[in-house]
Amino acid sequence: MAQPNAVARTAGVNSWGKTLTAHTVATAADLQINGSTVPLRTVTYIEGSGFLDKMLMRFSGMGGMLGNEPFSQQTVIFDVKGGRFGVVQPTTAAL
Repeated sequence: MAQPNAVARTAGVNSWGKTLTAHTVATAADLQINGSTVPLRTVTYIEGSGFLDKMLMRFSGMGGMLGNEPFSQQTVIFDVKGGRFGVVQPTTAAL
């Protein structure tokens, strides 16, 4: 998913008191949600996860995790009672 020739940033991140290594690189990939396109901008690979964490992700069907950053320029509305959510794109005037 990394852009060609993109330079990765490496940083230590805390996970339950253990330091893992995060490798973050620019991407042109987008997230598609019900007709809305949200640019990811970056993707990160984490090294140092424990065996149990890897197995739980694998057997739960998770292919990865998504944080808040892709939605930093949008508004996400949650209808908890209805079990729905939506992404509101900013208007050009709001930028």
